[in-house]
Amino acid sequence: IKIKFENLSEGENEFLDVLTRIRESLKNSNVRYGDTVILLLDEPDRRFHPEWSRRFISILLNTLSELENVKSKYQIIISTHSPFMVSDVPSDNLILLDSGIEKNEKDEKNTFKTKNKEGISETFGNNIHTILSNEFFLKSTIGEFSKIKIQESIRYMMEYKKYINQSLTNIPLEFQNLKLEEKKKEIKYLIKIIGEPLIKRKLQEMYSTTFPSEQKDYELKIRKLQQEKAKLKRIINEKDLDSIDNVMKLLNNAIKELQSKADDNND
Repeated sequence: IKIKFENLSEGENEFLDVLTRIRESLKNSNVRYGDTVILLLDEPDRRFHPEWSRRFISILLNTLSELENVKSKYQIIISTHSPFMVSDVPSDNLILLDSGIEKNEKDEKNTFKTKNKEGISETFGNNIHTILSNEFFLKSTIGEFSKIKIQESIRYMMEYKKYINQSLTNIPLEFQNLKLEEKKKEIKYLIKIIGEPLIKRKLQEMYSTTFPSEQKDYELKIRKLQQEKAKLKRIINEKDLDSIDNVMKLLNNAIKELQSKADDNND
């Protein structure tokens, strides 16, 4: 009987296929089992959604426990790039492989060698972000494009501060008014959309110290309007004038708008 499931993703179909093939292989009456059955799975999760990859070992163990005809013990060997599976395996049961190319006079070939696990914390039940942060899995935990843009912005601000401190007479093209304003807008937008709080805060601080005049200009305008507001309030109280409410509202709106711009500058 051929059964077809509708509306399943490619990864979900692959998940069912892997488990079904394992189950059918072990239920085969022609197979003779010894004391131990070795299951060798080569990247079974290569098409899985991360959530299915995270749950795979648990579901696999449940599936094996349901096979009444197999009384043997299981030894499961899985090759994977997934940190999600690693979180279900004690670090003592992990073998890290490092690939390389071995050259000789005649040819070259791909080689694999075991990598030292020193410095890798216990993996069982460990946070997947912690596992990912190990250099064996990822060189960085943020995307390469965003990393490059952040580094470019940091480099620009450092170079600009260096230029300001040196008081150079010849202004570099990248620091001339039009280019500078464009770059400041770009950096401010970048800071606004960054999701990692620590990086966001550090860049905000760096922006404020790199372009302090911009922040001071907003602060000066806010203080000036607040002084005007206080002055008008005194006049209203002294002369009991109610008709200037609209003026006060306009001033309040102007102050709020400037504060919002100042906050955006910090964000």
